[in-house]
Amino acid sequence: MTAAEHAMFGPYGKETGTSAAGDELVDRAIICARAAADADPAKMPVSDDYIGVLNTLDAVLSAQPLNVHEVRDAACRYAAAFAFPSDENTLVASGAGVDEMALMESVLLLREAIEAQDATHAQLNQRFPESN
Repeated sequence: MTAAEHAMFGPYGKETGTSAAGDELVDRAIICARAAADADPAKMPVSDDYIGVLNTLDAVLSAQPLNVHEVRDAACRYAAAFAFPSDENTLVASGAGVDEMALMESVLLLREAIEAQDATHAQLNQRFPESN
């Protein structure tokens, strides 16, 4: 990656050549990885393998060229590492601050991007069954 590309894309290159749904998922994964740098996992309801899952997500996002299938797999594992409480007060009581809340919001948006990509693929498979 050239210096100009690095300045444009930050630490994660993003030349996927994928569908809009794939690009949205990659964008959301990048946002989560960046937000995770500021958040304290001890203040969030995450699984024991959170750090390993985050490291995997970071590694696939840093790879050149970016492999959207690997990003999707890592993003799914990362999103699954979060257990959302029933209300925000539980998070605040556990010490979650602005950075943790921002990451949790980003993870919810990542989950929506994953669901949107799944729905898009399902619609395409239904409309064009011969391409399965």
